[in-house]
Amino acid sequence: MAAGTISNWEIYQDQFQSGLAEKLAENVNGFNAASNNCIRLSTEYSRGAYMEEAFFDLNSSLIASRDPTSLSSATDANITQDSLISPKITRRVGPIAQTINSLKKAGVSQQEYSFMFGSMVGDAIAQDYLQVAIGSLVAAIGTQSTLTNGNNTTPATKNHASLVTTMALMGDQADNISCWVMNSDTYYALVGQAITDNIYDVGGISIKSGTTPTLGRPTIITDNSSTYTTGLATTDPLYHVLGLVPNAASVKETETAEMVTETVTGLDNLLIRFQGEHAFNLSIKGFTYDQASGGNYPSNATLFTGTNWDFQMSDVKAGPGVMMQVA
Repeated sequence: MAAGTISNWEIYQDQFQSGLAEKLAENVNGFNAASNNCIRLSTEYSRGAYMEEAFFDLNSSLIASRDPTSLSSATDANITQDSLISPKITRRVGPIAQTINSLKKAGVSQQEYSFMFGSMVGDAIAQDYLQVAIGSLVAAIGTQSTLTNGNNTTPATKNHASLVTTMALMGDQADNISCWVMNSDTYYALVGQAITDNIYDVGGISIKSGTTPTLGRPTIITDNSSTYTTGLATTDPLYHVLGLVPNAASVKETETAEMVTETVTGLDNLLIRFQGEHAFNLSIKGFTYDQASGGNYPSNATLFTGTNWDFQMSDVKAGPGVMMQVA
């Protein structure tokens, strides 16, 4: 196909970038605000395959009993550091090709097509961000049995009592759960359960104080494939419901997105071809990505494998939240 291409042209890049920026701005605001900042999308350019953040470990020996009558020597304690690693995930857009004649037949200018394509790419990128964030959260939280209510063999029940039981896994930090993420199947089961229970007073105020019967927390309802697992022996599908704390997952655009357009000749009809690439980093609160296990530039399958996420905190309450698994 090399003989059928000419040099790249940039005539309609502005239209593409405008459509892309507009859609991403809408989606970023939706994720950040709609999730009570539990799933955050932001921009922070970085080099290399990882972002690494150092932090000080909590020393359980900071406070100790003291005998005012003793002159015994005291043993020094120390404060250690650890790190949280977020992997860089690389993506390709297209290539997408369209005949110029087909645009003319549809009465669509190349400028309109470029803007429309940018909007479509913006939606697709945002959906990809959400899938990666949810799938990685499911994998990471799933490694901590004390943060999970229900499993494939014994799933939890789709009702408000199970939501309460799930929140209780956070103990005295349960109030930090600020958002639910769930499949529409589970969401509407909870709506129906609220009607069946005739919830009006006391507990009803708590459950209905938000826009959904989910204990007053906002809910991201998505049928994204990361919200369920199929092909399981006992329960199929198994739905994953996440109760998240602020900054549970952070998606950062860490490289400038590139989009190239070109005209292709040498065929019966002239083509317009689009191709692009971008990259982002993902971090999960309290977890570090295991470089040795997962490797560089991980795929979704790698990110969605629990053994590739290591919990770094001394208390599970310092993690991203809890998970309920239902049939």
